[in-house]
Amino acid sequence: MDNRQNNILPPEILMDIFRYIVHNDRNCFLDIFSASLVCKSWYWWARSLFDATEVITHFFNHTNESRNYTRIYKLLDESHRLGIRDADVITGIHIDTHTDISNIIELARNMTSLNLRNIDLDIHADLSKITRVSINRGYPKFIAKLENVEELYIKRVCGVARMVPALEQLTKIKCATFHSLKFMQFERCITQWSELRSLHIVRPRDGCRAMMAAVGTCCAALEELVYSGSKVWDDQDNTMFLPIVQKCANLKKLTITHASNVTNMLVLAALQSRSLENLCIDACPDATIDGALEVDLSKCRIHTLKLDMDIDTIDLVHILGQCVHICHIEFCHTAGQSEILTEFGFGDFR
Repeated sequence: MDNRQNNILPPEILMDIFRYIVHNDRNCFLDIFSASLVCKSWYWWARSLFDATEVITHFFNHTNESRNYTRIYKLLDESHRLGIRDADVITGIHIDTHTDISNIIELARNMTSLNLRNIDLDIHADLSKITRVSINRGYPKFIAKLENVEELYIKRVCGVARMVPALEQLTKIKCATFHSLKFMQFERCITQWSELRSLHIVRPRDGCRAMMAAVGTCCAALEELVYSGSKVWDDQDNTMFLPIVQKCANLKKLTITHASNVTNMLVLAALQSRSLENLCIDACPDATIDGALEVDLSKCRIHTLKLDMDIDTIDLVHILGQCVHICHIEFCHTAGQSEILTEFGFGDFR
């Protein structure tokens, strides 16, 4: 029904219609969206029953059908022509389709995030406002155009080495998460990411020693490093973290889990850090700490300490005595050490 010229339905009936539709069909968002655009005077009544943000979020999070994409674009374009500009509520797109999304990006003036899965396409639109990108499988050919991206998440992308030339150009990266990747040649990217603040590596599929060395050399602003090892691959010698602890003067959080051969040298270096506030070494079967008594820990700033390892009582007393900022501590303590912890004000560990 086209009611552009004559507004014959009173507001009360319109409200009843929309209430009935919403109550009986939760998947009718696009139909309601369409109805609300039939006449501008319907807009306010329709929007009083549902949020346009919900419509758009529902679409982008729960469909990968190109026909629905075409329809939502037409509706948003109609909204734009009517001066309503529903596309302005879009801040991010989560899409799993090979349909070109360039036109929707042009409409969505406030969009800053792209979440793409199984995408192997190019985008012919202005991407200068995009600051966050998530890539799960696939190889989007537009990566080099994301000149202002600050947050990057890449998961299970095969042949990541072919992305390196494009990733090298993303010099504004501040937060990066890499999940289940092979890191061949990746150190070339790191040398360009001088603004990197946070780095998460989850279940790497090969060695990342060269990349870690590049982080220690080129990423002086790094504040957070989280590494979760893989049962498939492990570097077997995790002194690769040592340059980061020693050279990244702003490092505040270091978390290492499921890694083998975490050396005593690394643990002591972390305890001596003047910047670390949160240190967690967990589920690392070979991790050890020995000789802490011989090390000056008076500059330690750590307030949260989790060490999944045994600590000699002498070393424990030295750590608690010198690391005065610790307010939370977890480790494999004995009954006798529980009393020591209690004496230092860490509650009743018995």
